[in-house]
Amino acid sequence: MDRTTSSYVPSDDWEEGFVSEEQIHEAVLAAGKKAKITSLCEKCNQIVGWFFLEQEVFRRIIEIERSTHEIIHNFKIDELKPFCKLCNFLHSIWTEDEKNKNEEHFSLVRSTAGHMFGFEPFYRNERIFFLQSDGYDSEPRSHVTNVVFGFSNADAYKNGVAIRNLSLQADLILVREWIRLCDDNHVGSNFNCLPTDGVSLQGFTVIDCEDGRNILVPGTASMKYVTLSYVWGAEASEGPDQFGKLPSTLPNLITDAIKVVIALGYRYLWIDRYCIPQNDSSGIKSLLIKNMDKIYSQSILTIIATTAKCPSEGLPGITKPRIAVQKFLQMNSVRLVQWVSNIRHEIDNSVWNTRGWTYQEASLSRRRLVFTETQCYFQCDVGNSWGGEGGCRMESIDYVLTVERSYPGRSCIPTMFHSRPKDHTESDLSFFGRVVSYYTKRQLSKDSDVLPAFLGILSMFISECSNFHGHIYGVPIFEPEFAPRDTINALILGITWYCYKCLWSLEDIPAAVIPVRRRALPSWTWCDWIHASPSPYLIGWKDNTLSVRVRWRDMAPHAALSLEFEDGTILPWLPGHNSADLAKKAMMMGVVRSLHIVGWLTHLSIPHSCDHDEYFAPCGPYSIKSYEVAWLQRLARERAMNVTENKKYVFKAWVLVMVEPSGYFYDEGGEVHMMLLGETPKPSTFERFEVCMMNVKLKREGEGNSNSVEDVAKRLGWEMKAFELV
Repeated sequence: MDRTTSSYVPSDDWEEGFVSEEQIHEAVLAAGKKAKITSLCEKCNQIVGWFFLEQEVFRRIIEIERSTHEIIHNFKIDELKPFCKLCNFLHSIWTEDEKNKNEEHFSLVRSTAGHMFGFEPFYRNERIFFLQSDGYDSEPRSHVTNVVFGFSNADAYKNGVAIRNLSLQADLILVREWIRLCDDNHVGSNFNCLPTDGVSLQGFTVIDCEDGRNILVPGTASMKYVTLSYVWGAEASEGPDQFGKLPSTLPNLITDAIKVVIALGYRYLWIDRYCIPQNDSSGIKSLLIKNMDKIYSQSILTIIATTAKCPSEGLPGITKPRIAVQKFLQMNSVRLVQWVSNIRHEIDNSVWNTRGWTYQEASLSRRRLVFTETQCYFQCDVGNSWGGEGGCRMESIDYVLTVERSYPGRSCIPTMFHSRPKDHTESDLSFFGRVVSYYTKRQLSKDSDVLPAFLGILSMFISECSNFHGHIYGVPIFEPEFAPRDTINALILGITWYCYKCLWSLEDIPAAVIPVRRRALPSWTWCDWIHASPSPYLIGWKDNTLSVRVRWRDMAPHAALSLEFEDGTILPWLPGHNSADLAKKAMMMGVVRSLHIVGWLTHLSIPHSCDHDEYFAPCGPYSIKSYEVAWLQRLARERAMNVTENKKYVFKAWVLVMVEPSGYFYDEGGEVHMMLLGETPKPSTFERFEVCMMNVKLKREGEGNSNSVEDVAKRLGWEMKAFELV
């Protein structure tokens, strides 16, 4: 790039690795003086040379200082000069974020593209600048606010990394290059960015977009097709005619998606509103919905329309102009351009990100092309890898794919979509809980869609996660890593999901959201509960609640479980049987009405009111954290529970597991985990509404290492009973 640069020649001291702040300042002044930039205030006149330094001089400064980023100057907001072009440029970037408008100071910081994007030791000469709050020695949260800027470069690959000028139209030529690079570099790797098997389903059709045909044709296993993820909206839609021909007038979003498909060199497009028969009674609609994992995971690309609230709104950058937000400053031959980097903020706050169905569409896809109001974003399955190259792309910045990032986790280009089950790095159950939590933050137009809109995710777990054997209404049947082939524990673990309510003090209780049931599914599945929309809570499973260690008293050997189906059929969930076989059989037998359980039942009494002065509150033989008692009191009031004569709320509870202390600390007390049960009109039939943990002291009676479960049950008032959980 042709820039006006200084002719400053470093002294011999620079060669020997000695340089003072005065010498650096002298080099910057020389570069600024040669540039002859007018309309600058006195302070900016002192620092403008940083943008005109020769790369060799900048390289030596970086090598000598050995610093990843350094503050150039601290600015005071009320001292910015209106006539100064550099002041105005920096101020416009800083105050763009509402959070920064009340700040009194900010700092201009220099860094390198090599450091900021994790390319070191490459691109250490490529200057990048950013703004930060004065006094904070940290790198910018680029995914939150657009505080990074650098030199514009029309040739994105000339110097390896370039901040690009965004136009009002999407650069589909660049997008096509991203896809080509993924095709060329990711095939045959450990990542499956491209479909492998194709789709062979009865009734599977795609739209033939070539030459404006726009007609449904049967899909084949070898066919390359694009999928569309969008917000359905409330608009009435006209479907294809009896010959599969789409209406002559299509919504703007559909028209734009077809244009993108053709521009990227493809021919076929799958859109649910046309490719799934909406008034079908033959079972094709149900079959296709159950196989959404295959449809999206076997597509060549998924177009994601984040901004459209309904199909009548087009894609930004196609027929609908994008919003111009990028700031720039031209100084002679140097053009400073703001990096529009907050793609995470745009996607996270989009209407598309609020909808339940769109979650699995993006999660199941292998390659995603996202349209936001400002730019395009691309992520293939390599984007979730620390060692992958080029898995995430933004239209506002580009880099050479062949240079592998040495610190990929530090890249400021965010990974927007989580990995597939086969690629994640955490425990299977933890990852499943995270996926469920992401999903429950979405909204559904119909409560009855809560399970169908997640079936594709569940199918993906079954096919890619060896420990995931199936599900019952979304309740996962995992092979416990700590107790393989323990079928009873596998089912108990699945139904004892819990919510991270973040209750740390009494002050948190009044504002906490009370869960309510949809009453479309059994109470023991997370699918039937709403914790506001979107949910503020994370859902998880404690895979160490049921254990085989000596100090844990497992209740499962004393429990018996079976499933009752809608037709009255009973499937015993027998210990020692294969969990995978039982899960498959349960999924094939139809609608589960209830769980029949034989287990330890008891009563948990908590005070109607207490002062909560102590950290733990006594509740019969148990002690519970005071703020958790306050939460249970609130639940009792919401459920209109009766208060006993001695001012207690009494919960029915199923004892799940007892954690027994051992050794020197035996008399300090153990833990008991319970599921709290709500009464129903039917005798011995309950609904689940909470799981909780409490402490209990278990003194030994005489010599011996421990008490038996029967001894503890007798002492604490547990009774082995049969009951039904609906």
